[in-house]
Amino acid sequence: MNIIKFSSNNSFLANHFQQTYNQKNKFVTLQNSKKIIFVINNLNQTIEIKNHEIKFTYKCPFSFNQIFSDIQSYLSQFNFKFGDALFFPFSNILKKNKKIINLNFIHNTILTLILFNEDGVSKDELYKIIWPNDFELSMNKLDTHFTNLKELVKINFKINLNIRSYQGKVKLVIN
Repeated sequence: MNIIKFSSNNSFLANHFQQTYNQKNKFVTLQNSKKIIFVINNLNQTIEIKNHEIKFTYKCPFSFNQIFSDIQSYLSQFNFKFGDALFFPFSNILKKNKKIINLNFIHNTILTLILFNEDGVSKDELYKIIWPNDFELSMNKLDTHFTNLKELVKINFKINLNIRSYQGKVKLVIN
């Protein structure tokens, strides 16, 4: 399942966009995650793609590459704010003022899944997304990455990243 969801009153169009997007962008998420929804409208000889913030219009025939490039450009600016920092999940970046941390895949995945799942994310599910080919779950490996991520943010931004684990679920507590 992808964080990006396409919907339309034309199910063929929505499914085609979703499948094509998923092939190009493997941003895995969980069933109950918040989604960024793009609504597709087919109006005469144009396609309109919009969400609550933006609207793109394309004349038919259109290029999927152009559409997905425009969507990626929009998503590269999508962010979550916590404290004085901004997290850009589609760019793997944490930013505070003019200082930037480029996150690795694991740290970006941890923060993304936690922030797109306000009620928390199961440590087991998180582990399986990050290391899908491991036969045995080693929660110590996941906990080490939590610690490394917290230290990275603390050293660079002087922010205590409060990742809490309770009853097998991980949450980010923002004060």
